[in-house]
Amino acid sequence: MALVTWLSRVGAWARSEVGGGWMADERAGRGWDGDGDGDGDEPRGRADAREGVEYDGAVVRMGFETVSAGACARACAETRGCNVWVRARDAEAGACWLKRVERASDRPRVMSEGVRCAWTSGRIDKDYAREAREILKESDAAASADAVTLTVAGFGDVALTLEPTWHEPSVEFLRALASNANSCDGSCEIYRVEPGFLVQGTLRSYDVASNSATEPGPRLMERGDVGWAGEGPGPDWFVYLGARPAAHFGTRHTVFARVADEASFSVLERVVSAPSSTPGGPNTMRFIDQRPKLQVRFKTRIAPS
Repeated sequence: MALVTWLSRVGAWARSEVGGGWMADERAGRGWDGDGDGDGDEPRGRADAREGVEYDGAVVRMGFETVSAGACARACAETRGCNVWVRARDAEAGACWLKRVERASDRPRVMSEGVRCAWTSGRIDKDYAREAREILKESDAAASADAVTLTVAGFGDVALTLEPTWHEPSVEFLRALASNANSCDGSCEIYRVEPGFLVQGTLRSYDVASNSATEPGPRLMERGDVGWAGEGPGPDWFVYLGARPAAHFGTRHTVFARVADEASFSVLERVVSAPSSTPGGPNTMRFIDQRPKLQVRFKTRIAPS
């Protein structure tokens, strides 16, 4: 009788925690882990799984097949940057997508839910980003650095002069990225090249929370100016390479840095000249075929205070 009572209580807890009865009583009682072996090896945050719900989030890994929701959750637990997972409810080979939210306080947006929703979603309590200002408190030198270097894998270094008077929050973000040698691992890259116009990429980090503020530029963008793409706050960025001031942009982009020297421009021109294509057809955006990864570092080594 005591065991039956305990199982019923655990089953009720599981239903109330995940909303909609994702774990039946008997599964909760045996420590369900997605593969039915009862070894209780589900990853942290497993009880947050919700059947009939599709979570949104920044994609960390695109869809791949898994044998169970538990396998999808474990893949998220083992993947740097992942803290949200979604899996199509197929009994044998459902597609699993790994995603993330930046902050522990962020709740994943529900894209769809209900009996017709073919997804199961979950959240794992790990890999949240820290705010740039919090990181910079650990080093006075980092907080006042006036330059960083973008190392473009396979091409070389691009030196940037930071412009805090143009936009201080964006400069703080770059300084925070440079403070941690691993802040861009597997997530920062160049993906778009337009000869005579721009180089564009992302500075998305799993360690540093993205900039969230925007401000009109101080003037028309000139050759070598660095700003956030799409008139947004990032983390997608671009370097303007036009020969004339960008009158067509106006001052709508948040601008925060400048390419420092001609050697850096030479590196960017080599990136622009790399093999690329326009998947959308003529007169559409041009994407580099092999996306080079990026690292952000200070020009000189800065030790913690």
